[in-house]
Formats: sequence, C-alpha cells, structure tokens
Amino acid sequence: MDSFGLYHDMVQSSGATTSVFGETFEATIAAHHFGRLTLFDRQIIGAGHKRDAAQIQRDGFDHFYLQVLRSGQMVSGRSGG
Repeated sequence: MDSFGLYHDMVQSSGATTSVFGETFEATIAAHHFGRLTLFDRQIIGAGHKRDAAQIQRDGFDHFYLQVLRSGQMVSGRSGG
C-alpha cells in the first residue's frame, strides 16, 4: 500500500473523507495520549479532509482541532461557501 493509502486508512477511523491535492503527498504524525485527550503533531502536504453534517450525526464523534501553522500556508473553510 502506498503512503497515502496508509494515511487514508488511519484518518478514515475519524469518519473524515480524505483526498489528495496535487502530485505530492507527505505526512509525518506523532500521537501522544493523555487519558481521553490525544494530541497529534501532524505535518501534511497535499491532503484534504472533509466531514459532513450527516457523518457527524451518524457517528457522534465530537472533537476539536487546534492548528498551529509554523510555516507555509493552509487553506481552510466550509465547502460550498
């Protein structure tokens, strides 16, 4: 399996749809568990994530993201507007 396939399968457990942007995909991930809190140091190039309202209602997976952009650029927003 390629590196995106491995990443896709890992992220799929959160209910997110993952897609590749462009020709380059790179990811480095380190996870730290503190009881019910999991902190990730995740550096990603060339991937997008989407969770729609129906998926959130189905799985009840409640989580928050705090993102710190240390370099480069990030594209974010709601789909469709």
